[in-house]
Amino acid sequence: MLVKKSKYYTIRKTSICNSGYGIFECENDNKCVLIACSYIRDEAT
Repeated sequence: MLVKKSKYYTIRKTSICNSGYGIFECENDNKCVLIACSYIRDEAT
């Protein structure tokens, strides 16, 4: 029987990115890979 892997994307804190946040691609809640750094922009300033 073939088990289908579910993929999802999430933003997490990471020390790898200068901004402190990265976008991760995850499979089945246990294997996540950093795919991009995200930059948080404050619209109030």
